[in-house]
Amino acid sequence: MINLFAKPLPVDESTSKADGINIFSIARPYMRAFHFAWISFCVAFTGWFAVPPLMPTIRKELKLTPSQVNDSNIAAVSSTILFRLLVGPFCDRLGPRRVMATVLLLGAIPIGLAGLANSATDLITIRFFIGILGASFVPCQFWTTQMFSSRTVGSANALVGGWGNMGAGVTSLIMPQIFSLFVLFGLTNSQAWRVAFVVPVVFLVVVGVCILLFSDDCPQGHWSNHWVEKKIETENIAEKKQDNPVTSIAEKKQDNPGTTIAEKNQENVDVDSEKQTTQQNTRRPTNKEFLMAITNYNVVILMFMYACSFGLEIAVDNVIGLFFIDQFGLNQSFGGLVAALFGLMNFFSRPSGGFISDATNARAGIRGRLITQFCVLFCEGLFLIIFRFTSNTLTGSLIVLVFFSYFTQACAGTTFGIVPFVDPPIVGAISGLVGAGGNVGGLVLTVIFKAYEKDMPIAFMFFQDHVREHLSLTPPAYLFRLPVAYNRVGLTQYFTHRSDERLLMQPEAWYNENNVTLYTKDKVTLIDKVNRVVHSARGNKVSYDVCVIATGSSPFVPPVENISAKGCFVYRTIDDLEDIIAYSAKVKRGAVIGGGLLGLEAAKALLDLGLKTYIVERNPHLMRRQIDKEGGAMLLREIEKLSLKVVLGIGPKKILLDGDGAVKGILYENDEVEDLEMVVVAAGIRPRDELAKESGISVHARGGVFVDDYLRTNDPNIFAIGEVVLHAGVVYGLVAPGYDMADIVAANLAIPGSNRRFLGGDCSAKLKLLGVHVASFGDYFAEDDIAMPLIYKDPFGFIYKKYVFTKDGKHLLGGIMVGDTDDYAKLHALCKSKKPLTIAPGELILGVKSGDADGADDLPDEAQVCSCNNVSKGQVREAVREDKCRSIGEIKSCTKAGTGCGGCLPIVQEIFAAEMKACGQKVTQALCPHFELTRVELFQVIKIKKLKDFKQIINAVGRKGSYGCEVCKPAVASIIASLWNDHILDHATIQDTNDRLLANIQRGGSYSVVPRVAGGEITPEKLIVLGEVAKKYNLYTKITGGQRIDLFGAAKQDLPDIWEQLVDNGFESGHAYGKALRTVKSCVGSTWCRYGIGDSVGFAIRIENRYKGIRAPHKIKGAVSGCIRECAEAQGKDFGLIATDKGYNVYVCGNGGSKPKHAVLLAKDVHEDLCIKYLDRFMMYYIHTADKLTRTARWLEKMEGGIEYLRRVIIDDHLGICAELEEDMARLLDTYQCEWTSVVKDPARRTQFKQFANTEDTQPSIEFIAERGQRRPADWPKEFPISESAELYKAAGTQGTSKSWFKLSPVDSFPLDGGEVIKYGDVQIAVFNTHSRTKWYATQNMCPHKRAFVLSQGLVGDDENGTIKVSCPMHKKNFALETGECISDNELKIMTFDVKIEDNHVWLHLPPTEELDRILGTKKWMVNKNHIKKERKSSVVRLGSTVEVGCGSGGCGDNKLEW
Repeated sequence: MINLFAKPLPVDESTSKADGINIFSIARPYMRAFHFAWISFCVAFTGWFAVPPLMPTIRKELKLTPSQVNDSNIAAVSSTILFRLLVGPFCDRLGPRRVMATVLLLGAIPIGLAGLANSATDLITIRFFIGILGASFVPCQFWTTQMFSSRTVGSANALVGGWGNMGAGVTSLIMPQIFSLFVLFGLTNSQAWRVAFVVPVVFLVVVGVCILLFSDDCPQGHWSNHWVEKKIETENIAEKKQDNPVTSIAEKKQDNPGTTIAEKNQENVDVDSEKQTTQQNTRRPTNKEFLMAITNYNVVILMFMYACSFGLEIAVDNVIGLFFIDQFGLNQSFGGLVAALFGLMNFFSRPSGGFISDATNARAGIRGRLITQFCVLFCEGLFLIIFRFTSNTLTGSLIVLVFFSYFTQACAGTTFGIVPFVDPPIVGAISGLVGAGGNVGGLVLTVIFKAYEKDMPIAFMFFQDHVREHLSLTPPAYLFRLPVAYNRVGLTQYFTHRSDERLLMQPEAWYNENNVTLYTKDKVTLIDKVNRVVHSARGNKVSYDVCVIATGSSPFVPPVENISAKGCFVYRTIDDLEDIIAYSAKVKRGAVIGGGLLGLEAAKALLDLGLKTYIVERNPHLMRRQIDKEGGAMLLREIEKLSLKVVLGIGPKKILLDGDGAVKGILYENDEVEDLEMVVVAAGIRPRDELAKESGISVHARGGVFVDDYLRTNDPNIFAIGEVVLHAGVVYGLVAPGYDMADIVAANLAIPGSNRRFLGGDCSAKLKLLGVHVASFGDYFAEDDIAMPLIYKDPFGFIYKKYVFTKDGKHLLGGIMVGDTDDYAKLHALCKSKKPLTIAPGELILGVKSGDADGADDLPDEAQVCSCNNVSKGQVREAVREDKCRSIGEIKSCTKAGTGCGGCLPIVQEIFAAEMKACGQKVTQALCPHFELTRVELFQVIKIKKLKDFKQIINAVGRKGSYGCEVCKPAVASIIASLWNDHILDHATIQDTNDRLLANIQRGGSYSVVPRVAGGEITPEKLIVLGEVAKKYNLYTKITGGQRIDLFGAAKQDLPDIWEQLVDNGFESGHAYGKALRTVKSCVGSTWCRYGIGDSVGFAIRIENRYKGIRAPHKIKGAVSGCIRECAEAQGKDFGLIATDKGYNVYVCGNGGSKPKHAVLLAKDVHEDLCIKYLDRFMMYYIHTADKLTRTARWLEKMEGGIEYLRRVIIDDHLGICAELEEDMARLLDTYQCEWTSVVKDPARRTQFKQFANTEDTQPSIEFIAERGQRRPADWPKEFPISESAELYKAAGTQGTSKSWFKLSPVDSFPLDGGEVIKYGDVQIAVFNTHSRTKWYATQNMCPHKRAFVLSQGLVGDDENGTIKVSCPMHKKNFALETGECISDNELKIMTFDVKIEDNHVWLHLPPTEELDRILGTKKWMVNKNHIKKERKSSVVRLGSTVEVGCGSGGCGDNKLEW
């Protein structure tokens, strides 16, 4: 055995190399080189593998996908291949010392840059260059090869390699701790991981410099001495060869380059000859010898073996921490500890491989080394296989990991016990090649991990298994028919988007990524129970351990004559929908047979396709399975408002056909006839149990596979789930029971000891049908002998609720809701919990309306909060606790809650906020993702630092490298205006559209103009001017509630001309477009009124002219009343003054609107000058301290101490800031300018109001109609025809066949970091730029939501993921500028175009004008009077009745404002 403590150190005189090792010595040259070799390699590892231990934090910060994480791992490993190949020859030519130092110092550069990564691309690029540190292995091994003799070189190489490899383990251990330490010092997670990379940079630089200063290349010192001092020895060796020739391996290659090491051993190359061979390494190698090394079979074999040892080791280093974190739910630090265990075993495992190799070499020469290599490689593979069987338990995984680690690392040691003897003159090149082979193996294996990124245990094993995906072990073969699994709940939405992909549960690529073998276009024909083989129509045979039948159901078609004729369809699959869409284009009337859930969905589809639609239901009311007769009647009243005719209580007897055999009508059972051309059957389902029958599995005579509570069929190895199942006499046609069944089978198959049972499905459901909210839960049809109903019915609000209680009123059994389902989640949970009520039953109906009902905190974890996707409260909480979701967007991605109808989002947000607080996480009140400060904090920072523009502000206190959004940009613009009072257009592209255009945007993209009429006082001459302007520009006029005149319908390009005429006649901007002072309303006061005490008009004019133009967190309105009769309604304003015989009473913080608030008294009997002083202070204190978009009333409500505290601040100067507030107000007053006047007098600013940047042409964007002697825009329909919406969505993905580049306008025609519109044929195209005009985008200008041609005027910014977007100024729909996808509504999409800048002009890549006009022309898509939905009659026919009952008219649309 090798003595690790040899003292003194023996030296072989013939080679000048050390014959022993003393690990406690640092003497030059041998042991100094030994220790620098392993320390430098170890330190290189701290940089090379610094990223993986922090990857859980980094992937969250940079929003990395598993694929991107693996791509970064591949980059780090693959680049090392190249660098090792380059470094090897350099070692032979320059020596190990300088090469090692160079590698460390160069590697420190990308490590230092790692903290600057802001995207997946950044990280992957940086990790590619970090890979140079992996090349440090080559000079490490080369160094000890030069210093130690053949008897000890295997041990020396293994020791420095093994101890160096410990760097991976050390890094896994210390990097999470360094990260945690920086967090402890007060850094955020985002800052801490970035700063943590400074530590390995310091290590690398220090060690690199020390190597150059304090070490030697070889026993002779500097590498150049190596060649000089050995020249004589080389000549002596040549002479000896003539007397006693010993053929070197290199020479043998020339005769037989394929000779193996084993064959050479058989030629009696003994230890002495090894010594002489080692002496060959005393001359400079030739390029020819480098080339021969690459073609040497021995080198290739060693490369392959090193790939299987070290290659596997570094691949595992990259993923082992994440594997244990994801597989067993460990935290980042503990996962790092486990990963460290794998790396730190290099301390003894790799050296032991070298020791054993040297020991067997002493006994059997090279053959001994080869036998050792075989044994450790075999054991490595054996424990890799064993790991597969233990990877589902933490203890088993850890134990096997120890053995697997030992043999993997020992094999790397034995490999480099052989390398020095292959061809000594070029051992550096061979070390580089073999080392690179290790990295090739690491790359290949990392790619395998990437392929199995969600199934790591399978990746370790490289083969499939039959265990359920539930524990990341996916079954080998499921048989699917085309298309792959899709969400049938969203079928009706298909009429809007017409996209198969958007209905898929998972894209087809997901199956490959998760090891699911997918068979498409192939039907299963038989399940061979005896041999456990599934047979398909195409001859495929797939064996199974467990088979799950999930064949679903087929539509029930009633036995009606001619029901299969041309024009008859079922409503079940995407193919059915495509057939319905195609056929509907040539008919006008259609009927749906079935008035249940699916029938109403089908009726909505026909209605959206533009057909006059009938619903035929045999039962006496709609949705008989979900609601009772009264609820059905309420539902009927709601859907009567649509163009629907409902036939109840009678069924179809026969489908009538025309001469071509196509549908022409329905004959009812009462022999009445309805003329129509299309029939859709949606009358129920039948289990698809044909396969089960054919395979000898028990089924019910009327359909359905018999299963027990474990969902097993009569064959214990075959299970069934979903609509094919008959359980306890029930076939379930809802999605929730199917999800429950799937969960139970998966858990029982995959989780050892699981014994879950299916005890019946919960048929509770919350739905939205034809625009009506409907829900039912629990035993809503409980019999009267055990239940007592409580009914609430509001015929005016169209609300019906029936809650069923036990006779004693102590338990809720179930309920039905129509019209109002807000309390569904809470009541459903209360019903399922079977807990006794703590309140009177009546309070569940009446109390809920008052807002006193229990909140989300009172729901049990099992309470279902999202019925669309069967998500419970507990799952949302778990996503916060376990999955570390820290935003509602992450909650939606993780749990799917809120991704269906969206009705559950309020309660999901409530649960999220509560759980974040419980976990000690901050529920941020930050302005937006770009600023971690509140609006109040940001105001103070901007004021103190005197920041003047958005770019300065976001770089100083925001998220660096980001571009803001529709939330923070207007807020910052308001703060800048409130502090510095620059002209608003100096910051145009951060303003909301109203401020950017100095006018209020209205429907269709036109604007309203409101000149200031201070105090409501106006002369006849000015009234005439307003009339002349309105007449000249054909504007709609209306008196506002603030005693002004509003001029509607102005085109953007006409605004400067309108303002010019108004300004020339003494008007100013009324700031109706801004969050600013709007009006100060007045009564006539003592000027005219016989009761008047004060001059309210004069004082109102004085106040309004004082505060005009001042920007605030929200709009401000004031009023002055001349007496206590309060005709100006001063107590309903943000500030109000009421005259008294001693002065004025000052009221503050009132407002009207949707949530009116009475103002409160601030001061009594105050004279005018003091009133103004108090108002100055009040307004500036509000501007300083209110949150964004907060009215003064809400501001005061949130203020601790309320009005008493406000009095102390404003009147008593409690905070000592009143002088400052007055100074701030004085600065605003002194810098006032009329914003309209500034534009009118500035030709450059006037050009900003052109309609199109590239032409003087103009174009209407909405049709105007006449009404009551004035013109107004055509009505927006409640919903656009579904066929048009689908066409528009498809158009967004089309750009024509042939395209050319078109030169448009100079670059400076477009605002910096904003948008402008150009005209191309009949198409309006919005062109945007960001990054100070370095990045350009182009999209259609029309927002598809309401078909308003306004996108160019939207705010441009980015979201928290860095996606550049534009926010529509109408309703804040956000669209990604790269892809056109709507970020906030996946039903919408816009067309995008390529842009380039050439000759200082903007160029667009466009199809010919006529082609693009046909797809996207303005005339084609703009709203016109034909879109207005005429009120149509609708009727219901009851059994035996022939009388049509007219429907009442009703409002359409949601009561809540979309913005």
